[in-house]
Amino acid sequence: MSALLPSNARQWDANADSYTDPTTGRLLPSLDDALDLVDADPDAQRWC
Repeated sequence: MSALLPSNARQWDANADSYTDPTTGRLLPSLDDALDLVDADPDAQRWC
């Protein structure tokens, strides 16, 4: 299946139980964590 993914697709790290950025190898936040970061950012603009 991985042969069908583009080379810049995020990669699953089973040891960390998370996805990693393919260019840096850094762990990516979960969707909930990412939304929390946006909510906490005072410069983030609301859509509505």
